[in-house]
Amino acid sequence: MFFGAEWSDGFLTGQTAGAGYDMATGLGSVNAANLASNWKNASFAGSQTSMQASSASFVHGTSVNVSGAVAPANGNGTPTGAVSLKTDLYGDADSLPLTNGAFTAAVSDLPGGQYKLSAHYAGDATFAASDSPVLLLNVQPEPSTTTISMNGVQGGSAAYGAAVTVRVRVAAPRALARRRVWSHCRMERR
Repeated sequence: MFFGAEWSDGFLTGQTAGAGYDMATGLGSVNAANLASNWKNASFAGSQTSMQASSASFVHGTSVNVSGAVAPANGNGTPTGAVSLKTDLYGDADSLPLTNGAFTAAVSDLPGGQYKLSAHYAGDATFAASDSPVLLLNVQPEPSTTTISMNGVQGGSAAYGAAVTVRVRVAAPRALARRRVWSHCRMERR
């Protein structure tokens, strides 16, 4: 039996623990060898993942509605956890939580280019992992303007050893793509 003799240290009282399992409390010791050898025999209920996107072709930075569901392949129950949006070229793109087996989000940070997007459900304590069919996406570049200016240059040249500041500014209408690139270089003759 799990519980042994009663004891007291003047402040706490209790019972000593021993090998075994107490059916009433669920407490006991684990046989690690049995656990390890039977781990491969664990089975999970199948799941099916579906996904839709409001558009398959859009400009980078545009918000696209992505939704779907994870359902039991057979029988009843509700899968829990999250799905990962995965691309075939860039890996994981986003993680979306499941609510009653469904997910939905307005996603605006998908990488640019042409690639395949799928929803991956990693599984939970009851349901096995599954993947949605892939969606073919075409995330087009957003329009941008590049401006280059240089200080320390006169008439297209600079004196040997003179400091030249080169400014490169790339501007785009979406906040995600706005960047300023500053570069300082020293021109030397070789």
